[in-house]
Amino acid sequence: MNTRNIESANFKWSSAITFTHNKESIEQLATGGQDDIADGWFIGYPVSVFFDYQKIGIWQTDEADQAAKYGEVPGEIKIKDQDGDGKITTSDRVVVGTAAPKWSGGFSNTFTYKGFDLNFYLFARVGQMINANYLRFKSGTTENQALHDYWTPENSTNAFPRPNAAGGVQYLSTLQYVSGSFLKLRNVTLGYTLPEALMSRFKMSSIRLYVSAVNPLTLSHTKDYDPERGGSENFPMTKSFLIGANIDL
Repeated sequence: MNTRNIESANFKWSSAITFTHNKESIEQLATGGQDDIADGWFIGYPVSVFFDYQKIGIWQTDEADQAAKYGEVPGEIKIKDQDGDGKITTSDRVVVGTAAPKWSGGFSNTFTYKGFDLNFYLFARVGQMINANYLRFKSGTTENQALHDYWTPENSTNAFPRPNAAGGVQYLSTLQYVSGSFLKLRNVTLGYTLPEALMSRFKMSSIRLYVSAVNPLTLSHTKDYDPERGGSENFPMTKSFLIGANIDL
């Protein structure tokens, strides 16, 4: 949808809006009415989903007695007991999210005021989960990298479990599922076209000076990963900044 919001002698503002809604689900499988767990296909869900235990936090010091019932201790990953039988088994695994976004959209705006022009484009993708492998988290050491908010008796976080030099940290796979929703300032450009009276002095038709940026800002739930790349660190989205001029002789 394109709109002309304001049009006057000196000031103009126009917009362009795009919106896509995604609805995807498996209606039937060759297995009949049963889910195909081996292939990761579940009736009523999109084709690409994440099937695992559901992490609901980290066992805290004041939950030691409750954690012991599940064979855990404070500082270890707390898993939701889906069937309420008092133990964690493979039957407690659920679809924790999907790689397919619920919707995506863009919002572009162009402003002009006398010789100035400003354009920016916002892009959002909402409702998907990404598989961001937190390879920097070292579970089998006495210490961890400071960039991780890992549990200690003095830091009662629910983000990452305590490091354990003996290894054996359970349910580490649950750490990799994070919200992939994001809002990006995809690009922004500010320009200024010199007055015609000034151009006649230089015997030129026009000169426009501008500064622009690509991917200068991302708002998301991930701090160390670009959600648009699905959590991959191999090919991050690049940022670029440019100063230039358009000259017509």
